[in-house]
Amino acid sequence: MTDIGAMTNAHLQAARSILSKSLNVPPSAISLSSTRLKGGTEATGVHRVSSSYTDGQGRQRRKRLVVKHLSGRARREAGILQRLAARGDCALLPQLIGSVEDGRDDTFLGLAEVRPSSVWPWRSNQATAGLLQALGQFHRINPRDVLAPKCWDYEADLIASAQATRRDLHRCRRNPDFAGLSRGIAAVDKVVEDLPRLRRALSQEQPFGARMIHGDVHSGNAFVRRGAAQKPVLIDWGRARQGSPLEDVSSMLQSLRLYEPAALQRHDSLLKAYLAAHYGEDRITDTTRSAYWVAGASNALAGALSWHLMIASDENRSSQHRAAAFGAAKDCLRVIRRACAWAL
Repeated sequence: MTDIGAMTNAHLQAARSILSKSLNVPPSAISLSSTRLKGGTEATGVHRVSSSYTDGQGRQRRKRLVVKHLSGRARREAGILQRLAARGDCALLPQLIGSVEDGRDDTFLGLAEVRPSSVWPWRSNQATAGLLQALGQFHRINPRDVLAPKCWDYEADLIASAQATRRDLHRCRRNPDFAGLSRGIAAVDKVVEDLPRLRRALSQEQPFGARMIHGDVHSGNAFVRRGAAQKPVLIDWGRARQGSPLEDVSSMLQSLRLYEPAALQRHDSLLKAYLAAHYGEDRITDTTRSAYWVAGASNALAGALSWHLMIASDENRSSQHRAAAFGAAKDCLRVIRRACAWAL
């Protein structure tokens, strides 16, 4: 049975086409049902698709995948995943099943569903260290081997997002419920004003430089695969780009800090483990610390802080949801204050 309400006809046709090519069975032999998934902010829509079909030996089979509808600039995710999959040396990738082009502006991307070992593996220091280890290997890939030339002017978008975030924050100061955010306003003003210079310095900071990065590493996009190997995997590659590896590292460690109480105590040891494994340095120098906080502030100003402010202001959300968003906004401002103190 097909859940017509969950997927458009174009989405259903794309799912059948991807599965038909992958399984080598005619599209008419495939039955589908689907569930819309949350997340995938770069995608127009994301669905979990369950299929049933009869194979060449007459046996009834089932297969489940995730189908992402990508429009406009978001289509670059399909090309990035295809090029990374062709290399065969990126352990963090979900399995790419196939893709379908629909006109000039739409791509449907089929990925094997990730079966996680647990809902929350990050209480384990070993799981987080394993993810950082795999990230370090990924950061060694030459961006020119993966990214299409001039496919995204991320720096221009970041500057625009940072300026919009500053305006959002200044509007919030009129609301007495947001008085707790006032400590961060001066730091945001300073960092936003100097952001172009800070970004240039970050891209030149050695030994990191400008590498291939995922661009959206956080606990909602990171899983540990089920199975004996317990390997990490990342989803949502739509923001993959050239940048500082510290943008990925700080994004994950700061994300964990919000949800994993032990992460604060493990923060420096995990950062040192990443540095030692990939740069031969297990000491966090002042210049590394400065670059780390600039990378974290860049992540906050790229949209995270504005998103949390929007949720915290939304009266249609539950009080618990709004309180969590307010706390996350305060933490973004803490990171920006650190960047201001270390780099300005």
